[in-house]
Order: sequence, then C-alpha cells, then structure tokens
Amino acid sequence: QNNNYNNGTTSKGSDGYSNQRIYSSQTKGYNQQQNRLYSNNYGQQNGGYLMSNTQNQYTMPSIQHHTNNNNNNNNINTNINSKSNSNKLIYVANYDFNGTSTAGELSFFKGDRLEILDKYTYNDWWQATNLRTKRLGYVPANYISAINDLTAYEWYFAETNRRDAERFLEQPHNGKGTFLIRPSDTNQGQESLSVLDLNKDKHFHVKHYRIRRTNQGMYYISSKATFSTLKELVDYYRTNPDGLCCLLTRPCRKFEPTVPADRHGLLELDRSQLSRIELIGKGNYGEVYRGKYGQRDVAIKCMKTDTRDRIYNVDAFLDEAKKMKDLKHKNIVCLYGVCTQEEPIFIVTEFLINGCLLNYLRDGQGRNLKFKTILDFA
Repeated sequence: QNNNYNNGTTSKGSDGYSNQRIYSSQTKGYNQQQNRLYSNNYGQQNGGYLMSNTQNQYTMPSIQHHTNNNNNNNNINTNINSKSNSNKLIYVANYDFNGTSTAGELSFFKGDRLEILDKYTYNDWWQATNLRTKRLGYVPANYISAINDLTAYEWYFAETNRRDAERFLEQPHNGKGTFLIRPSDTNQGQESLSVLDLNKDKHFHVKHYRIRRTNQGMYYISSKATFSTLKELVDYYRTNPDGLCCLLTRPCRKFEPTVPADRHGLLELDRSQLSRIELIGKGNYGEVYRGKYGQRDVAIKCMKTDTRDRIYNVDAFLDEAKKMKDLKHKNIVCLYGVCTQEEPIFIVTEFLINGCLLNYLRDGQGRNLKFKTILDFA
C-alpha cells in the first residue's frame, strides 16, 4: 500500500521477505516471517516510517479495530459464571491481547480458553467469555483458534508455502534444528516439515520433508515410524533424528497479527484516550506522531490547522481514511479510526517501528541483506 500523505492514494505490492511486511512509498509487500516493515510517504522531508511488530512468537494477524458504539458495552455483564455445557464452543488464545475496556474488548493471555458466544454479528470480532477470568467482551478472531485446530501449535504455520517457510526459517535469530510444519504445496490435504540445517560449508539452508498418511490415517515421514497425530510426530523427532538432517530443536518464531479494524466504517475515537509521544514525519497536510490509543501503539496523523483552504484540505485529508476503511487485508496498514470533533483532526492507524524503508536499506540493518532478499522486497 502506498499511503501518500499528499493525495491519499493507495496501492498494494507483492510478497516480501521472510514474513516481513515491507511497505515502501511505491509498494507494500509482505513476507510471512511476520516482521513488518512499513514505509509511508509523508512528504519530502521524511520518506516515511517503517515499523516492525515483533512482540510475540506468532505472527499476529491484523486486528480490525472493534468498538461498541453508544457505550453498548454497558449492556454486557462482565462477570459471568460459566456453566457446564457439552455444546460450548471453546477456543484457545494464540497470543496475548490487551483489550480496550471502553470499547467492550476482552483481554486475555496466550493459552487462555475462551467460550465463544457470538461469532456472526461481526466478522472480525467475536463475543466471548474468558474461562480463566470469567469476564465477557469482544475478542479479535485472528488471535484465537479452535481448541483442536493445528494453528494452536506454535510449530504449525497455516497459509505458508515452501518459499515462505524458507524465508521464515532463514531469519538471523533461528538456529540449526528450527522447524515448522505447513500445508504441502503439491499435495492438497497433506503437510510438509521444513527444517533449518547447516550444509558442508557451514551455511544455513532449509530442508523439506513430505509428511504422508497411511490408509489408516497415521502420519509418517519414514514408514518405519508412524504416529496418530502430528504432535506425536514432532515429539518423536525432537529426541530422535531417525533419518532427518538433524534433531528438531524449537519451532520457528511467529509474530502477532494486527488487531482488526472497526466494523462500522469511519470510527470516531475518544480523543482523551490518545497521546502523542514522538514526531516521526511531516507532510503537506500535517505531521505524523508515534503515540498510544489506550494501551495500543498507534500512528497519529495530525492535520495542519493554519491552512487557507481548510474545507478542501479536510476533505482531502479524510479521503485517505475513507479509502483505508474498505481495505482489510493482512498486508495493508490497518485504520483504527479518526478524531474529527475538535481541532486538530487526527487519523489513527496501526504503528510500525522500524522507520523509513529507504533508510532501513541504506543505513540500517538492511545494508547487510542479500540480493535475493532485496529482490523479494520488490
């Protein structure tokens, strides 16, 4: 996506490197390692800012921001006792989530079990009870998974192909034996094991193994050892290489998804919950700050108030937000809302921390990237 501060145009680029999302002033790529690098063009003084979400171990999906308009959360009983019911829909949290209580959001820790009460009213936000705290509220659907879903395991990477697996595993923080299991590229309904190993020249490379099924549904890589579940297969090869290139040591690192945006269009945020921390960019229409919305890191775009043609500039400034609200995708910067009731007018979006992509490639860690990696960015 190109968030051009001058005209609000947006465009989407191709997949980037190693699960890093790369956003430049021209394209917005994404690599599924789930470090995200965004560069938004906010005028000639600052080429943009690039941000990386690296908090948790699983690639967090984008959180589409949820709110309860008109304080509807007052109708929610926030201390409900859960009754035993064999028909309960139980999910498990894949990441920590610190919800905004004024929006009726439910906080939880990774591993908490959640009883889902309503998953149809809003696509991206489900009403749930945290079975640990007995509190009730809305949770981002991309932060949780069904209790028997493979995505609940740290080593399972859904929607990941062979090339993505290599990008994830070849990240500098991974070592020999780092692994993941993913859907097979060539055999629908089957899985593949991808493992990081050292070759004869002591250079890291990734090896891939097909996980097959017997007629009885047992999993195996070598027919000498079969397993009733993928977890049993993983546990076995963590203690016995048995034909693999090496022992499996630890799952490939994942990163948190982005919190989904609101369901109701342009959301008017509570200005009192916003705080500006640091100026990170300037443009023709105003300034961009790193800030907080409640406990959430955000980017705050502030419109200049001393312009002559104010009405035209307000429309042009908010036009970017109107376009962003219809663009809901993991590779696109997430709009959280706007503040238009007072001056200055704010647009509040997802925040990414690594600065301008151009500076990252010229002066930052990107100077040491291989050509193949930079080509993936493009």
